[in-house]
Amino acid sequence: MNTTNAPPSPRSSGVSWEVRGILIAIALVLLWNFPYLEGLNNPNEHVRLHMTVAIVDHGTFAIARREPDGQGGLRDVGSAYDRFGWVNDKAIRCDDPGAVPPHCVGSLYAAKAPGTSYLGVPFYWAVSRGYSTIAGRDATRAELIYWLRLGTVILPTLLLLLGLSLYLERRVASRFVRRATLIGLGLGSMLFSYAPVFAGHGLAAACLGGGFLLLIPKSGSRTSTARALGAGLLIAAAVATEYPSALGAGLISLWLLMRMVRRDGFGLRQAGAFALGALPPAALLALFHTVCFGAPWRTAYTFLENVQFVRDIEPGLLGIRGPTLEGIWGSFFAPYNGLFFFAPWLILMLPAVYTIARRRTPTPPQAAQPAPPSRLFVAILAAYVLFISSHSLWRGGWTVGPRYIVMMVPFAGLAVAHAADWWVRRAPVAVATAMAVLVATSVLLVFVTAQSSQGFAFEYDNPIFEFAWPMLRDGYIFPNAGNLLGLNGIAGLAPPALLIAALLVGAFRRAGEAAAPHPVLTAALVALLLSLMSAAAAAPWSEQKTNGILWQRAMWPKADQAPTARERATLEEARRAGRLDPHARRRLVTLLSLAGEQSEARAVLREAYSGGDDSSLGQADVPAACHYHMIDQAHPHHLGGVDHAPGQGDVVAAWFGIARGVVVEDQERTGPLSQHRREGVGGAHETARAGPSANHRGVKHPEPRIERDDPEALDIEEPDVAKSREHLAAGGQRGVKLLRQ
Repeated sequence: MNTTNAPPSPRSSGVSWEVRGILIAIALVLLWNFPYLEGLNNPNEHVRLHMTVAIVDHGTFAIARREPDGQGGLRDVGSAYDRFGWVNDKAIRCDDPGAVPPHCVGSLYAAKAPGTSYLGVPFYWAVSRGYSTIAGRDATRAELIYWLRLGTVILPTLLLLLGLSLYLERRVASRFVRRATLIGLGLGSMLFSYAPVFAGHGLAAACLGGGFLLLIPKSGSRTSTARALGAGLLIAAAVATEYPSALGAGLISLWLLMRMVRRDGFGLRQAGAFALGALPPAALLALFHTVCFGAPWRTAYTFLENVQFVRDIEPGLLGIRGPTLEGIWGSFFAPYNGLFFFAPWLILMLPAVYTIARRRTPTPPQAAQPAPPSRLFVAILAAYVLFISSHSLWRGGWTVGPRYIVMMVPFAGLAVAHAADWWVRRAPVAVATAMAVLVATSVLLVFVTAQSSQGFAFEYDNPIFEFAWPMLRDGYIFPNAGNLLGLNGIAGLAPPALLIAALLVGAFRRAGEAAAPHPVLTAALVALLLSLMSAAAAAPWSEQKTNGILWQRAMWPKADQAPTARERATLEEARRAGRLDPHARRRLVTLLSLAGEQSEARAVLREAYSGGDDSSLGQADVPAACHYHMIDQAHPHHLGGVDHAPGQGDVVAAWFGIARGVVVEDQERTGPLSQHRREGVGGAHETARAGPSANHRGVKHPEPRIERDDPEALDIEEPDVAKSREHLAAGGQRGVKLLRQ
């Protein structure tokens, strides 16, 4: 008998030390940074925090009241508002039943399923009392978000990964497939992206996936009553946390019914335990709906306070209509939002569905184990594909991938694992290499994305390479554990990056089985795939993309670990010592302007004057900045004849705005500048800081310019003007190429 390609049998029980190491590594990488920007005011997190605070501190679901302001208008008031400020994603129930939201007096509630806020109650109570007792103060919003994320989403996600590792160890024969699937789910999927978010997506995935795993017998073919009870609790909790979880919950319930009919290890006793477990989450959900919206079946969608959200869900029933090609493309393939673009390894679920449909999944490696419910996985995947492609809000706002179907990801991973366990027996090296390339690429993309963004604006066609990579490259990285060790900027990511590299190498090494990827070929293909993905959906750089980057950089934490804090301190020290050269002065003006300190930036710029004479300015200072107005706004990375990718000086708009301010304010004193007309003079810096508009698509500002009548008046030589026009003729595509260097 030929056993060359036969994979070794999995462990009969427990978790190996290798798997424990993988889980610990995933936990360390997940906990390494704190992805949070106060200025973004993320409604997904903050409105849930408001509700948790209202429950604990005031015994109510209402987060605020909308009341008359005494001047013919309305205002929102409440203790959470006084403490944390305004938040979006609310629902309002008018005091007058005949009034139409949102222009009415009434109570404001979180327009979210309540599960995450409910689970946050004990953690908020403990954290708030702890800060009050130990620190003698209230915890800040950022501190509360950190601890609530840890207790309500990160911990359940890690427990889900533990359960998945046990399932894979018992039911997938190939060691390589088991390791690749676990790493792909833990570090290369939306489970990682949404674990550090105090919202419902990651928690719902953990509950739905965890509930399913409890229904799989640990040994033999019968599900125990205790496991059925826990499964009912978790699956109902998933629905109470994110309403789309009802799709998966319904299909799992149908699968259980079929098991009952076939007498397949699930009888009336287990069904009763399952229903009993589901009762508490269902009761809590009905309580929330009844108290807030008047009936157990009424949700917040009928009472939305944001008029734009009301328009968004008008098509169909609560936004659900027929499936569209746009929804399928945008949710799964598009570079701006597609699941398969942000986590390429999950594209294997497509051939996996075909393999499972033809009953080509391998028999469970242990005789005591029943056949895996592969067709349940296919049904769940099909249901969520149909759901997201039929939803009018399939884009989901500012997201990293299609967030409404995060709960599908564990089932997609299991489907891929079972199918790959069959593939790898037929072509071990080819399948292992392909899977290793896709998993490694996914891990790199997810890791880069997680360091500087919790969601991408609509302006970006390829946000990983147009936004996340420039932010990472220029040191705009969320606070992380490396900062505690004195590692700032890119250096702060060295420990988790090395850990990920060691994890991938160790997991993909040959270990007594034929299924092992070719290392050199794998590395080359990863590089090629990343290169191709960076070129996907290439579009001319725009003012809106520049604004989005500068807007988020401007609100970056003003702490020591902020990427420009130490640089600014060094430049200011050089300024006090009189040692600022022209390049250093330009950089200091940029940093001051992006921080909103316009007057100080202009003061630094004026210091270039020598004895009040503008003759010493030359091309090193104001002229270089003013030179920017001659460049096409569609390609804002040229300044004074020099190419700049955004972040290499941040001169895109800030320098121009400051320089124009000096020009306009000093017209009378500088003499020759009075020849220039003042029309179009506004603040390009203010334009940059304005950021995306309320509908997340950016504001199209008029192109600011100073018309130039006499090049010599600004001390710019004609050869430089000609060079600028040559850059303009080169076209806007160069900006994208520079950005990706």
